[in-house]
Amino acid sequence: MAETELSPVWITLSATEMEIAGFIGAKRRAASITHKWTTTRDFTDSGIGNDVEAVAAEMAVAKALNIYPEWSPSDGSKAVPSFDLKWHALIIDVKSTTYSNGNLLIPKLEPSRIYTLVRGSIPKYEIVGFIHSDAVKSTGQYTNQSYKSCWTVKANRLNPISRIPIF
Repeated sequence: MAETELSPVWITLSATEMEIAGFIGAKRRAASITHKWTTTRDFTDSGIGNDVEAVAAEMAVAKALNIYPEWSPSDGSKAVPSFDLKWHALIIDVKSTTYSNGNLLIPKLEPSRIYTLVRGSIPKYEIVGFIHSDAVKSTGQYTNQSYKSCWTVKANRLNPISRIPIF
């Protein structure tokens, strides 16, 4: 895949969308605390804030794609389902960062997924682009981050969000 200049999509969440993100994020955090589950979001100062931001980023992608997300509740074995968004059989794993020049970080590469990079914070998000899991190893590189090793794909190596095959 050649490096390209992406035209990101900007999404601003409404007040109601922000409230929904707050509610779902708080429920995820409460489940994590109750069951003593930890995630990579726990390595930062604000677990609940990170959970709310993660949900808001997922909501921004759903809004950009004009899909209603299938946010299934957890089966009880973890705070969140094993995917962020699902549209029919397509699993969209949203990775977000507040860094304006951030890249896509994938701690655990799963097959048959679309990984999407979102940058920003409530209420405004930049939907940078996506990559299919099959292309991550040939396009990105395995790197050591401060809290965990992961696959890293530079933002300019992603596909425009408009090319996600949702229909």
